[in-house]
Amino acid sequence: MLMISYSTIFNNLKEIKDNNGICLVVKNDAYGLGIEKITLLASKAGIKELAVIDYVDAIRIRKIDSNIRILLLANSKCNLDILKEYQITPSVENDSEYQYYKENNINMALKVDVGMHRFGVKNLDRKSTRLNSS
Repeated sequence: MLMISYSTIFNNLKEIKDNNGICLVVKNDAYGLGIEKITLLASKAGIKELAVIDYVDAIRIRKIDSNIRILLLANSKCNLDILKEYQITPSVENDSEYQYYKENNINMALKVDVGMHRFGVKNLDRKSTRLNSS
């Protein structure tokens, strides 16, 4: 039987937050720990940003906390109405996504490949120059 100590999770979140600015990834129902419970703990610990993989989790978070920043990690052009209504920040990794959100006046986050070669901008210096000139 697996025992989850939410008080230990809270203490760990508080400790990490006190020493760093963090974005807590809570995809897939907070890795099975319960997104509602983890969102409440994160908010209470002072964490200001959560990241999710889909709209369902983003909307669940927004219904719990109206002030926390929600970063959507999904790779695609997302529904603009949902992004606006629930104040969700999409992430972008290519020119097409960047132009889509820019044209629709949506704030976004830039994904950067940090060496794992899974997703994100590969050459940040060259890419940021191109995006800034757009």
